[in-house]
Amino acid sequence: MRRENEFLLTLVRGAFRKDGPASPPVQTAGLDWGRFASLCEWHNVVPHVCRILPGILNGAVPPAAVNRLRGLHQNNTARSLLLATELTRLLQACESSGIPVYPFKGPALSVMLYGDPACRQSKDLDLLVPKETLHRAMKVLDGHGYRARNELAGPRLAAHRRTEYEAAFVRRDGCSACTARSTCGASWAGSATWRACSSRRLHRIFGEPSSLRRDAA
Repeated sequence: MRRENEFLLTLVRGAFRKDGPASPPVQTAGLDWGRFASLCEWHNVVPHVCRILPGILNGAVPPAAVNRLRGLHQNNTARSLLLATELTRLLQACESSGIPVYPFKGPALSVMLYGDPACRQSKDLDLLVPKETLHRAMKVLDGHGYRARNELAGPRLAAHRRTEYEAAFVRRDGCSACTARSTCGASWAGSATWRACSSRRLHRIFGEPSSLRRDAA
C-alpha cells in the first residue's frame, strides 16, 4: 500500500476513535500531498480529514495542500447546506400533498450519523415514498422546479410506471438533483419502521429552510 493511502486510512480510523485521534504511525516526510488531497476527494472523506489533520500534524502540512483541502471542505459545506435546505422544502411539499416521504442517504444520513449535514459529501437527494404515491410525488417535484431526466410519454410512460421503482429529476436551474424511489407497497408506509424514520424527525433536525439559508450566508 502506498504511503498516501496508508496515511489516509490511519486518519479516517482516528476520526472515529472514542478516545480521540492517535499520532499517525506513518512518516509524512516526502509524502505526495497532492496525491493525498486527491485521495481524500475521491473517497469523499474531506470533512473528516479536515477535522482531524490539523490537530495531529500541528502545522506540518504544506500550505498548498492545506488550501486545497480547505477549499474542498468549504465547497462541500456550502453544497451540503444547499441540499439540506432543498430537502426540507421538498419534504414539506410532499407532506402538504398527503404523500408519506422519507429522506435517505445524502444530508439526511449525515445528520443522523454525525449531527451535521456537511460531514458527508453528497451530490444529490433521495426520497423514499410508498409505491402507490410515486407518480404523485413526481408531480410534486415537477411543480417545485424539477424536471424528469427522461421525458417519457405514451406507451413508454405506461411501461415505466408498471416496471420502474424510481424516477430521477434535476432542478431546472441545475443546482440540485433528486431521485424519488418507491417502497414495496403501502403496508411499509404505515409500519413502525416508517414511523420511527418519520420525516418530521428530520424537520426538527434541519430546522426551517430560512434558518439554513441564514447559516449558509
